[in-house]
Amino acid sequence: MTMNEYAQGELMVRYLHGAAADDDRPTIVLTGVQCDTPGAVIAPGFADITVPVGSTLGFTAELRDSEDAVLPVDDTFRMPIRSRDGRERVVLAGMVQGVITFSVTFTESRVWEVTQDVINADLPAEAHMRFAGVRVFAVEA
Repeated sequence: MTMNEYAQGELMVRYLHGAAADDDRPTIVLTGVQCDTPGAVIAPGFADITVPVGSTLGFTAELRDSEDAVLPVDDTFRMPIRSRDGRERVVLAGMVQGVITFSVTFTESRVWEVTQDVINADLPAEAHMRFAGVRVFAVEA
C-alpha cells in the first residue's frame, strides 16, 4: 500500500508525511460492509464478519485525522489481506476525498484478516496509519 505525495495543504502534509506523533496518525475507520449473498453475519463495528464461501463483501471506510475529521485525500492503493495459514491476497482500494472503497470475493473457506500491521507493512514509517482491524470467516455451507 503506498500513499502519493499530496499538495493539498498543510493538513495533508502533517498527517501523511510524518509530522504527526504516533498517536496522531490518521486512522482508517470502517463505515460500511455489504454482502452480495444472504447469510452474512456482520458484528457491530465490523470487526468480525461471517460469510458463505463465494460471497463478495464491499467495504467502505474513511481516512480520519486525530479529531475524527475525514481527510480529503484522493488516492489508489493496494490493500493486503492475510489468512491464518499465511496466504495473502491483495485488492485495489480507491480513495476519493478520504472515502475508501474496495471489494473482496471469498472463494475458499478460510479466516481472512486485515490488521494495522498488515496495512503498514510496506509503508515507510512516516506514512503509517492506525486501523482497528477486520476478520472475515468464509464458511462452507
